[in-house]
Amino acid sequence: MSKEEREGVEERIEQESARYGMTRSQFLKWSGVLAAAATVAPRGAAALGATPARLTAGDLEVKSGTLKWLSWPGHNDKEFLAPFEKKYGVNVKGKEYSGDDNMLALATTAPPGTFDVVQADAEYISLLRKAGLLMPLNPADFPEVRAFFPEFGLKGTQKSFPSVWYKGQPYAFIMRYGLLELAYNTKFVKPSDAESYRILWSKKVKGKVGWFDWWAHMGPIGLYVGNKDAYNVNTAQFNKMTKAVYSLKPQTAGYYSIADLFNVFSNEEIYIEPAGGDWTALLLEQQGHPIKASTPKEGAIQWTETLGIFKDAKNLDLAKAFIRYALSAEGQVRTAILPAYQANIPSRAGWVLMQKEHPDWSKRLRQNLKGPNILSQYHAGRISIRKLPVQQPIKTWDEAWTKFKNL
Repeated sequence: MSKEEREGVEERIEQESARYGMTRSQFLKWSGVLAAAATVAPRGAAALGATPARLTAGDLEVKSGTLKWLSWPGHNDKEFLAPFEKKYGVNVKGKEYSGDDNMLALATTAPPGTFDVVQADAEYISLLRKAGLLMPLNPADFPEVRAFFPEFGLKGTQKSFPSVWYKGQPYAFIMRYGLLELAYNTKFVKPSDAESYRILWSKKVKGKVGWFDWWAHMGPIGLYVGNKDAYNVNTAQFNKMTKAVYSLKPQTAGYYSIADLFNVFSNEEIYIEPAGGDWTALLLEQQGHPIKASTPKEGAIQWTETLGIFKDAKNLDLAKAFIRYALSAEGQVRTAILPAYQANIPSRAGWVLMQKEHPDWSKRLRQNLKGPNILSQYHAGRISIRKLPVQQPIKTWDEAWTKFKNL
């Protein structure tokens, strides 16, 4: 890099650090801008973008093509995709799935090259890798990760999310996350009632408990009966959990898809949802419904969505560029306030940008840069990371869930 180019980079660093209320050292710590700039010195300072995590000095030379990806519902909204498509002059074509088991079936049966990128819950990355479907990712290709909070960065994920790592290499990066806690209608359930999962057995919600239809959502009931690691339980602990779940049959209104859950909550067919949370409550609250979410004293389960690249991706550079966008400050803010359902984000740069451009959302998502925030519960040990069952096969949990539905 020439002296003139270096001076241009330094000037931009000063501008951007001032814009986001950071010192120069803080800005460099979270954005990794010098490392990114050094990787493509010929492009110089003019390539730098407008936010800490999307400084585009390392952008790939993607000029055309169509990215195809598997995602949870709602992620093909133009609110999220349009900036990426416009920037590169490309199209993004998504296939949405209704659950991780459905995603796994689609990924394993589709002809090689059908999809480039997959959005999957962290615990399922290991299954995709074992099936030979994913490629290892080079962290150097994704400098945006340097702007993540330590809990979700490279070292943090090796400790708390081992399913995305194998032999020292990541196979996915965290995109967004949230808590499976209690979502409830405040017309019928008081905030004080929701301080414990015990409310689920109350007469006031009999026949009004609604479930997102998936075996993994027995996990919060496991926390209630004393299982500290909700998905790493022995036979006795598993049986204790399922006994408690089965006892909720008279309380249960039904088992629903994501879309149906929003409908039955809004028309008061259900009053409360175990394994609910901000992802349910925030959208309904925006629509004027009195729905809130809170973490009971027994704790909550964290769901974690990640992005990986298929080994047979036809558009590798485009796939990398797309993940970089999703992990950038702009992409992070847009995915956090996705119209379909909202989530927390792992990027500190994303928190900074949200505080600047959407302070109301920072408050709703408990992403306060100063004082207690969503990470406070994480640090207090009240959050159990969702994982695949450790001591039983998935089939055992799925059969128990099916039995519950058929009681």
